[in-house]
Amino acid sequence: MIEYSLLNKDFGEETRYASKGQSIEEINCEMENIRRESEENIRTKEELSKAIALNPNDMELYYLRGIAEYKEEEFKEALEDFNIYLATNPRNADAYYLRGESKYFLRLFENIIEDYNSAIEINPYDSRFYYSRGEIRQYILSDFNGALTDYNKLLQMDPENHSIFQDSAMLKLEIGDFTGAIQDINSALEKCPEFYLMRMRGDAKYALGDYQGALEDYHIALNETPEYSGAYLGIGKVKIFLKDFSGALSDLNKAIEIDPKNSEAYNCRSELKEILGDEEGSITDKNKAEEIEADQFSPNYHNGLFHFDNGCYQEAIDCFTQALDYNPQSDETYIRRGIAKYQIGDYEGLISDYYKALDLNPNWDSTFDDSQEKDKIDINLLDRIFGLPQNFLLMHYQMTHQIPAVNAESTPLELRKVVERYYEDACRRIKERENDQAER
Repeated sequence: MIEYSLLNKDFGEETRYASKGQSIEEINCEMENIRRESEENIRTKEELSKAIALNPNDMELYYLRGIAEYKEEEFKEALEDFNIYLATNPRNADAYYLRGESKYFLRLFENIIEDYNSAIEINPYDSRFYYSRGEIRQYILSDFNGALTDYNKLLQMDPENHSIFQDSAMLKLEIGDFTGAIQDINSALEKCPEFYLMRMRGDAKYALGDYQGALEDYHIALNETPEYSGAYLGIGKVKIFLKDFSGALSDLNKAIEIDPKNSEAYNCRSELKEILGDEEGSITDKNKAEEIEADQFSPNYHNGLFHFDNGCYQEAIDCFTQALDYNPQSDETYIRRGIAKYQIGDYEGLISDYYKALDLNPNWDSTFDDSQEKDKIDINLLDRIFGLPQNFLLMHYQMTHQIPAVNAESTPLELRKVVERYYEDACRRIKERENDQAER
């Protein structure tokens, strides 16, 4: 008899990587649970395939195998099995939902909304269906009113869910409903007081002409997170309007210092320099903003981010490679491609791309004079750019139970030395473990 215990779990996206704040014991336990679940799922798929070979007309087997394939992120195979099942079983809401999700991960957006519509028609009480349809309406179809309808329905079903208020607020900011955005942000803040929500509310107040209120929110955000580029950008924009040009320039400089990839800050500073009569500086900043946006808004780059977020790492690597063909000077694309390579076990590729990124941007890898105060990496920058060596070091710890001295104050050069020091040993241990598993 086939064991279906694994398939009876919720279909929500599972956590595949350790979250911050966990103890080493918790991390190791989580990794072991993931490994066991994956092995059980693979065995289940194999048993289902054997059962289908013996009973090819049993549609339920295709549905169960589709679930197993979906959980293993084999979306193409899952889609094929859900198609077979739904052809003769058109009243299964979960099957429509999972087929829609498989299409989403495969970027097959044509007719995808119909799967979510069918799931909701059959079962109008499942919040997953509305959330997925709302995302498709907002980000794929640009059906903003439809997306708001879904978000409002979700809030009726779960009025304590702050993330839905946040999604609704972001959409309202995009369509210019700034008053509605503030209402949603206020509701989200009651349940989850996060600094980025203060920045969002500041942006909405700025758009409504409430400059004093916007400044207050931006400063609250800075009190929570002193190295927050977006808050400095907002303050700079307000000061430009108030004609405090000197103060605005200082804040915009700070925004760019914290986040050199903040194209909006460069654009804003370009406009300010034009006001101040610095035509050359204005052109330089505008060109820099266009350079950043050419990278960040290239289809291949964003397709790579999409695939990475959905766990399709080889597809992400292919997209980032195409983006680098277009813009080979993009250090951030090398970083992201390197992280994707790490996820599929290409550790040499990870190191190669990481080094290339540092070579392109020497500010991240400087030997600094002894008399000069060493630059320190802000924790946000560490998460955004140097998550790669952090992940590498976590992996090494799991192999050796030894952790080198590295933290948020480590310089890029120190991080590179740590990676070099432990890379060979960690790779050797990983290969030994993989060989041991293959022999069992």
